[in-house]
Amino acid sequence: MIAETTKKFELHPAADGPIRAVVVDLTEPKEKQTTYGMKWKFAIVFETETKDKDGNNFTFWSHGYTAVKNGNNFSPVLGDRSNFQKDALKIFGLNKLPDRFDTDDLIGKSVKLIIEHKNEEGIIYANMTWLGPDKDADGMKPSGKYVRQRDKKKDAENTGASYNKTDVPETPKGWQKTKVHVGKFKGQELENLDESALKALIDHWVPSTKADGYKVTADDKRLLSALDEVQKLLAGAGGVPVEAQF
Repeated sequence: MIAETTKKFELHPAADGPIRAVVVDLTEPKEKQTTYGMKWKFAIVFETETKDKDGNNFTFWSHGYTAVKNGNNFSPVLGDRSNFQKDALKIFGLNKLPDRFDTDDLIGKSVKLIIEHKNEEGIIYANMTWLGPDKDADGMKPSGKYVRQRDKKKDAENTGASYNKTDVPETPKGWQKTKVHVGKFKGQELENLDESALKALIDHWVPSTKADGYKVTADDKRLLSALDEVQKLLAGAGGVPVEAQF
């Protein structure tokens, strides 16, 4: 199951059957805290034929793929157990990847996919439950409205824009900057936790604070408030917002 987890777009509608789509981006890996330690994670972004209320194509973010860092470069983790390799093979319609493989070869590939909604304890997720190459001669092409994240960065650099410089002190980003003060993720900011870790806090730690005799501290209140916002985002946008892009 690959859940869409971006708050930039409304939850992608479920489809009764395969819909046409095209790969438009692979996002820049960002280091995330997972149940297996810190990992570099990235996403594949699909533009689909499904229209939103403004008549634009939806995008669907399939994320959770793992990369490794080599100096200043990243490489996707490959192998029989690699989710990225499995989906790359489905996109290409191959049984084996070429010996020399450039991830940019995926960009512009026409595919078909099935998106279903799943309700887990009141939280609705959009899930890609099937993926395959579009073998039709008129496979979907990018609309041109989606701009790759790395191109957005280049445009910002060319105009002298900076993501770090500011004339006023940077303000906290809300729940993302809230630090965990309990359990195995103690000391980590929420933005560095993956979805499974966030759900573990929501499903297990939050209920424990409501037990008889539990004294809620100031740190508890801050974390509870932040996790309440996370839960609302999960329910309203299909998952935790992904901020790391090209």
